[in-house]
Amino acid sequence: MDLLSLEKEVELRLERLDFDRLWPGCRQYEFALYDSERAVLNGEVFPRPEEFWANTALPWQGRQVAIWGMREDLDLDVLASKLAHEMFHAFQQERGEGRFANELQAAGRFRPTPELLQLCYEENLLLAGLAERFDPAEWARLLSLRRARQERFPYEYDYQCRVEAIEGVAQYVELEALDRLDPEKYARALEGLTGRLTRLEPLFSPRPMCYDTGALLLLVLLRNGLPLDRTVGPGAPLFAQALVDAAPPLPTLPEPSPALLAALRDHEAALRRQAEAIRAGGSCRRGSFRLLGFNCYDPQRLEGYVFSGGYLAYEDEHGEQVTLTEDAMFRMEGERLTEVIGAGQL
Repeated sequence: MDLLSLEKEVELRLERLDFDRLWPGCRQYEFALYDSERAVLNGEVFPRPEEFWANTALPWQGRQVAIWGMREDLDLDVLASKLAHEMFHAFQQERGEGRFANELQAAGRFRPTPELLQLCYEENLLLAGLAERFDPAEWARLLSLRRARQERFPYEYDYQCRVEAIEGVAQYVELEALDRLDPEKYARALEGLTGRLTRLEPLFSPRPMCYDTGALLLLVLLRNGLPLDRTVGPGAPLFAQALVDAAPPLPTLPEPSPALLAALRDHEAALRRQAEAIRAGGSCRRGSFRLLGFNCYDPQRLEGYVFSGGYLAYEDEHGEQVTLTEDAMFRMEGERLTEVIGAGQL
């Protein structure tokens, strides 16, 4: 199916959605579909703009536009729901959403220790169970675990809560849109989401994991009539934070399990192999550089390095922008890059 036909099919599905019921105040925004060469917007096909390189929402010719890159065939209901996700990001931008995480800062500061991962895993198991059957005792323990994570890992907790507030809500909207388009596909998507949270592997991708935890947290809050401020804009609170603050402290922190530690060793071994491949195919540059951007969807970390898949941009010592277009890795001290390893330099 060509881009123009796809646009028409998706528009028919989006017209069936009441965006204000998906999230109060939200509305449908314009959207563009694109491939490696062309884009389509409002029935017009034109060469793909350089700005169209991810699935997101961005300012385009004076208005917010949701964009989606057609890199694979998607079920049309699923595609429409994912565009609803990106349209919610346009809504957040338009409302002046204030909970965005500082991804450039997090690149150097976020530390996924085994103790943090174990807390997250125990929360995830409880959250997956609560989505199927609400139990007040399990909900209370979930809140106490989140309080323990906040107290023990305040920076990481704040960062992950912010991702939940931005991407988790957008994923919740995506699921709600899919439910209205095809309840069976929604049920399968929700089953897949809860299933992911019962596995260890998503712990090693803490940012994408928060898409799922944020969506499921919202689902539990809304299904069970729990306190929730649905404000989007400056000063909006983190979800359930008042409940977390009031939760009783845990008597002891859970220890990392042998299964978690074994899975973490396997994950780190795979990252070392990836690091070897990057070093073999790239060059190393040391100094003090300003980080401009990187692939922040799923940054991996190992022994002081951050891995960035397919994109890294920084300002060198001469004030020139350097862009790496293949996998790269870098070190940071404070908010400055001190070492960059990668190929694909433009």
